[in-house]
Amino acid sequence: MTDNLRRRAIFAPHTFYPDGAQGAAPEGITNLVYKATNENEAWIEEATAQIGEWRSLSRSVYLRWAITINACELAENRYRGMTETGLTTKALGVVNGRAESVTLALWPGPEAAANYETTKLLIAANLSLAGETETRRGNGKSVG
Repeated sequence: MTDNLRRRAIFAPHTFYPDGAQGAAPEGITNLVYKATNENEAWIEEATAQIGEWRSLSRSVYLRWAITINACELAENRYRGMTETGLTTKALGVVNGRAESVTLALWPGPEAAANYETTKLLIAANLSLAGETETRRGNGKSVG
């Protein structure tokens, strides 16, 4: 697979065990690379050789999603109790032809908490998943 932005944070890396690595691969490895015996089967070998990388990327995307939901949950809890302060979001903008730091939003604590809650629910896309940070396997470890 070619390098791209999504591959910068791989949390479930793929480990390749070449033929002959007897005993090196742990139990549970389910993706096997089909070895082509003729030219017509080359596409099968190419496709099965990529399964591990695809699995690694999809697991890492899921873990990044879970981390984002967890961060929203923590921020929501942090800002909910803030009454004297809140969240200030700044960006670089053009003011009188010059680049300057400008305030995009200034939310009191409870409003920031509500905005984090809304964002969390949008990211989760399912109320029952909000705050879930463990993989379906339960241990977050990559196998295969």
